[in-house]
Amino acid sequence: MTPRPILPWRSALLLAAAVAVAAPIAALALDPGDDDALLVLAPSSLAPIEDDLNATMLDAGVGPIEWVFAGSQSLVAQVADGVPADAVLVADQVAFDAVLDAGGGLDREITFASNHLVLAVAPDNPGDVASVADLADPERLIGVCAAEVPCGRLAATALAELGISVSADTEETSARALTAKIASGELDAGLIYVTDARAAGLDIVDEDEFARFENTYHGAGTAAAGPFLDALLGEEAAEVFTDAGFGG
Repeated sequence: MTPRPILPWRSALLLAAAVAVAAPIAALALDPGDDDALLVLAPSSLAPIEDDLNATMLDAGVGPIEWVFAGSQSLVAQVADGVPADAVLVADQVAFDAVLDAGGGLDREITFASNHLVLAVAPDNPGDVASVADLADPERLIGVCAAEVPCGRLAATALAELGISVSADTEETSARALTAKIASGELDAGLIYVTDARAAGLDIVDEDEFARFENTYHGAGTAAAGPFLDALLGEEAAEVFTDAGFGG
């Protein structure tokens, strides 16, 4: 791999990711001395399985990997701004189309996982949320993802089909940020991905109502990212995704 020069976009990219996701995320710090690493921009919902994905890549002889996790819309913006990512992974088709439109030499496309929506409640369920109908109660503190985020688009579709009107108390920039607010008790409940709910140890209510509402994860990469994309489609990675609650 041709060494990548040290450029100011590295610090700007980390700052953008931190601003976009107002919650602790296990993103690797970009090491200015590790210019041979693959730079992978990925949705925040993959952050909980970073270590497992790294182990999968190591077994496949791929790496090192520099992961930057953020909401998919933030990742699209980084590609449009010219950040030279080797691979970009996003959480729905809308975001993926925007990534491809932004260019960046990402000429190989893959589909590698899916994730479905759940209604997760705060620890000990202080809002006594028992069903999807409780989302319409203005006395409860409810959170969703912002409309421009994949999990927000998915939540809007689900609520419309279920005929539930929600006056959300917050609209977060990523499922990970929303998960953190539910886990801390700032919210009574929220619509997040099943994988984030499991990773945070949150209880899920009315899971059957939301199981059919799912997003498909897509990725694109440069020629240098070919082995990484191959490994992401491999059996070991599939097992990592399944164990975390992702679908195929």
